Amino acid sequence: MILELKVTLLYEEKPVWRRIRVDDRMSFLELHEVLQVAFDWTNSHLHHFMIYQSNGLENERSIGMEDDDPLYEDPSKLKEKDEIVGDWLNRVNDHAVYIYDFGDDWAHEIVVEHIYDHDESKVVPYCLEVMGTAPAEDSRGEVNDAGRIPNDELLKEINDLFSQGYHQTLGSYDSFFDPETEGEEVMEPSYDLIQLMKDLHKAAPWEVLHSDQVFAIDQQGFMVFVSVMGAAGMEKGLAIYPSMEGWRTLSSLFREDDEDYRYKQFAITATFNDRNDLDPIDYGLVKDTGISFRGKGRWPMFRSYEPGYIPWYINEHEESLVTFVVRHVLDVTKRIREGLEVIAPFETGYMYTRVAGDGFYEEHGVEITEFDRMLEEEQQSVENELLIKQLQSIPIVDDHIEFGGTYTRQPIVEKRGDRPFFGLIVAGYSKKSGLFLVNETYGPIPKPLALQDAFCKMVIEQNAMPAQVTVTHKDYEYLERFFKALPVKVRKVKEIGQFRMFGVL
Repeated sequence: MILELKVTLLYEEKPVWRRIRVDDRMSFLELHEVLQVAFDWTNSHLHHFMIYQSNGLENERSIGMEDDDPLYEDPSKLKEKDEIVGDWLNRVNDHAVYIYDFGDDWAHEIVVEHIYDHDESKVVPYCLEVMGTAPAEDSRGEVNDAGRIPNDELLKEINDLFSQGYHQTLGSYDSFFDPETEGEEVMEPSYDLIQLMKDLHKAAPWEVLHSDQVFAIDQQGFMVFVSVMGAAGMEKGLAIYPSMEGWRTLSSLFREDDEDYRYKQFAITATFNDRNDLDPIDYGLVKDTGISFRGKGRWPMFRSYEPGYIPWYINEHEESLVTFVVRHVLDVTKRIREGLEVIAPFETGYMYTRVAGDGFYEEHGVEITEFDRMLEEEQQSVENELLIKQLQSIPIVDDHIEFGGTYTRQPIVEKRGDRPFFGLIVAGYSKKSGLFLVNETYGPIPKPLALQDAFCKMVIEQNAMPAQVTVTHKDYEYLERFFKALPVKVRKVKEIGQFRMFGVL
């Protein structure tokens, strides 16, 4: 069925509403995306739906976002990606409320006004009428008439965006928040890479290599570390860790129990999946090559992981690197079947390493402590000498600061088409005054820089250097050299509970 919805922003200053035609087969997640476009929101905040009348009867139920941390998942919560709009809103006057931004609490009342039979000639979603420009994001409801757009222009703009974000036939949806040309670059994996992935699946390296049998490729000083996935029945494919930053991720994965791992990993994955697991972009990139894939767990998919960002599509440079690595994995697999032994480095202390020579690759067993040494040499000191001297001149006060940073659990999108990232919240709590002296949210910058910036702001603004600072062991790893240059006593703990008590971290 086709639902005609009137969606009214419950906004006291001036009337703001949209009359929208949608397919009842869409999910509430897709309806969320429709409403984001219709009201010019930026998908930067949390949201949920409340059903108040369903199938003609009162029925108060909440439908919300899926928690990205399974430890906090509420099994009783209805998830918007699983719930279909037509299962809940299917009679005239059925209604719900959509809440966006739990700070500003923008409430949108959704009412079913008409229901029509499916008609392939009708484009969905489609905006029939509009009234008023929605307030600006994070405006706290303040009115700015200068930013208002005439209703006829607004209607055209919304429908232009709908046509870009969705196929114009019933029941065929693409996400509005997939990358676009004006945002992050998305690479079309070449015919060569897709064919190599088909060859890789046939070679089945997971039959002879476990994920802990990591090996390295030294291409004239540029290091790449490769782990083959799938031997233990998990998702088949490759995890590729480029450069010494990749080694940091890999060694942390095998050596530490790091709860922030997903925010810090630096890697590329090339995996094999079911056809239904691919989103429209993944599927289109494979189909465009003309190479056929049939059967479960055979379709290639590529993802880039960078610290602070959500997984994303690979770019041109990453596509070249994956192609290079797959060729090596095919050769290593062949060599293993002929008798080569690849050892597990984090058990033995040695890693099988292929070093580029004059037209060939030499094979070595390299002590993994050598890679640790290379990482240490590559790390640049982020301290600014003049700033350190300024901090050293600030008077020491009898105060104890609990200081640390953590990532937001929900990703942030600053501009449509940009790669979403996790914000980094850094806070400093004074045990003497009982106040937070700093509480900053940073974008996707290295955590050491954010921590140091926030600490410097706190000390300089207060013109007071605390005699003692408490940080977590994890954060101290980032700040060790920084704190050693300052006249403070540092106490290291597993967790700073005071922040969670006040809801800051």
